[in-house]
Amino acid sequence: MIVEPIRPAARGFTIIELTVVIIIVGILSVVAVAKLTGVDAFEVQGFFDSTKSAVRFAQKLAVAQRTNVVVVVNATSVSVCYTNPGCGSPVTDPTTGQAMTVLAPTGVSVTGPASVSFDGLGRANPGGTISVSGAGISRSLVIEQETGYVHD
Repeated sequence: MIVEPIRPAARGFTIIELTVVIIIVGILSVVAVAKLTGVDAFEVQGFFDSTKSAVRFAQKLAVAQRTNVVVVVNATSVSVCYTNPGCGSPVTDPTTGQAMTVLAPTGVSVTGPASVSFDGLGRANPGGTISVSGAGISRSLVIEQETGYVHD
């Protein structure tokens, strides 16, 4: 009878496992660095998306309540109100319970008509284009006058 010695269980990683882990960490670090260095671009895109959502909400609210809803645009914010001038009667943001105003981050500006009014049928007056720019990026939001359709 031949007795084989008991070998301890192998411990450690194979070279293939180590190589795969190093490659995955390298890919993740490249993606993370790209995201962190382009924060300004993400802020521009985030503000643009929030502005588009607010304008679309204003149009839908005007139709749902059969009343005029105004989007007031200035250099640093976009507000949704029931009356203009000066946004005397702001629309309440359903998510926060506060006045619906989208504030531009530092370095981001917004231009367009001073105000756009949506009537009870959803039509925009005067319609036009709202532009958001910053960090070398410019995005435009178009509001069709006859239909009130909001698109980029």
